[in-house]
Amino acid sequence: CQIHSDTIHIQVVDPMQVEVIPSATTICEFDSLFLTGSGCVDYEWSTGDLTETIRLQPLESNDYTVKGIDINGCKSNDTIHIEVKPTPYIEINPNPTTINVGETVYLHVSSQLPGTEYLWGNGSIATSIMVTPPFSTIIDVSGVYDGCKSNGSAYIYVVDPIEPDFTFYIPNTF
Repeated sequence: CQIHSDTIHIQVVDPMQVEVIPSATTICEFDSLFLTGSGCVDYEWSTGDLTETIRLQPLESNDYTVKGIDINGCKSNDTIHIEVKPTPYIEINPNPTTINVGETVYLHVSSQLPGTEYLWGNGSIATSIMVTPPFSTIIDVSGVYDGCKSNGSAYIYVVDPIEPDFTFYIPNTF
């Protein structure tokens, strides 16, 4: 009997691991971010997207998962937690308001988030300011809470008081 031999070469490959690469892991409410999958050729996100990169504008903190398939057909997944911080809602009172020329109005700013820091357009950091604008104007204020910023504006309409217009006719003969 003849002996025949044969050789089979088996190469074991380590599967690629999918990885989520975020543009940020903490954002402010109403901001957006990008998540990019890396290490695979096909991607499926927990949002249903099938692209390598997705854009999100989450309104609350959440986990996002990507499932990946590498060039050898091996599957893996990765999850990332995105933290969403609240953004202050700026309210100015009174707004809008109408005043007469030369009058003063007190503006007060508040937010739904206690501890919000304010900055008025005139540089004041107080919660209330007094203004006497010579003409109709817009007063701006920004509020920052835990690094998240929003802006507000107060509309002040300045009017001239209406003076009565009396015309007297005095006859020169009776």
